[in-house]
Amino acid sequence: MAVIQVSSPLCRSEKIVKRGKTDNGWQRYLCRNEDCETKSFILDYTYSANFLNHQKKLKILKRWY
Repeated sequence: MAVIQVSSPLCRSEKIVKRGKTDNGWQRYLCRNEDCETKSFILDYTYSANFLNHQKKLKILKRWY
């Protein structure tokens, strides 16, 4: 059995639990870090436009704070 080390794509926390599957069968994960802005994520996104948009928003916010 192979073990995959999973961490949050934004906060890099390893406090991760499985949270069901998507309609396409992809495993969904939940970040248990209270300070993480992304609570639910998938390891391999097939459509990354929404994720990239989120990254741009974070960069803009970091410039102001």
